[in-house]
Amino acid sequence: MVNCLQDVLSPDDQCVCVFTQQEGSQKNLVLNPDGISKSGIWKLDQIRMMWVNKVVVYYRHDGINEIITGHCEGISPTIFRDHYCIEFKVTNIDQTLNGWEDFCKEGTEPIQYYP
Repeated sequence: MVNCLQDVLSPDDQCVCVFTQQEGSQKNLVLNPDGISKSGIWKLDQIRMMWVNKVVVYYRHDGINEIITGHCEGISPTIFRDHYCIEFKVTNIDQTLNGWEDFCKEGTEPIQYYP
């Protein structure tokens, strides 16, 4: 169990943290523990993403707040202009009891960059 984003970061991490939740049949997260997982559709800062090495997905579903961390493999375009899919290799899956704002401690936006 983790309390906040700092619990899953190393001092040298450049991170993007995103909030997504299950909404009916809409899938904004595809997990592939043996390969490349994907989270999208995000309006990302392409310049900042060039330096990102760690992805943290706060995934709310079925009353659970799952924290999925992984190594960033890059971004790919989507059918929506200026929106991208984050590709990453899963390294850990954990949970938190904290809501999004308490977990990331940086505001309410669904995309946060650290540092």
